[in-house]
Amino acid sequence: MADGGGGERGVDTAGGGPAAAAGPSTRAVHAGEAVELPPWRAAAAPIFQTAPWSFDSLDELEAAYARPGVDALYSRYGNPTVGVLEAKVAALEGAPDAVAFASGMAAISTTLATLLASGDRLLAADELYGGTDGFLGWWAARQPEVTIERVPLAGLVARLDEEEAAGRDGAPGRLAAVYLETPSNPLLACCDLAAVYLETPS
Repeated sequence: MADGGGGERGVDTAGGGPAAAAGPSTRAVHAGEAVELPPWRAAAAPIFQTAPWSFDSLDELEAAYARPGVDALYSRYGNPTVGVLEAKVAALEGAPDAVAFASGMAAISTTLATLLASGDRLLAADELYGGTDGFLGWWAARQPEVTIERVPLAGLVARLDEEEAAGRDGAPGRLAAVYLETPSNPLLACCDLAAVYLETPS
């Protein structure tokens, strides 16, 4: 958007200041970027399509790094629009917090990597999305210190009941997580989530 003097919004090309000598590359990046937000508030949360955030000074940047979280530093760590989604999901699920991912496989791999440690066991259903099944096979081959046991989805509750009855005797490791997908893809097999929750050791 050009003003009456031929300058572009956000870069003063007519005032004779440092920006007046800016080359085409600088203008292509910065022209129009210094836009003040309107004084009124939007009725819906805006969509922030940015990776980095700008800071007015080095002191402001250092203060951002000194804060406990890194949400205001890079969108990969935290984005206001994604934060709204996470807050809504947490509220709907009655959870203290939620984390949104760019893909289902990113969510699955991050969650399992967080929950499982060397010597642990994962009890996973047989009926899984192909990508999940392949990931578990890849993990089993590369991290044999984590035991992955597969059972049919229909028999998952019974297997957990056996686990509870037997206790830890003879088990190859601590049962750290149970993974299932219901309805499964593509066979649409279903599982009683409440029963799985009740039978899973705390």
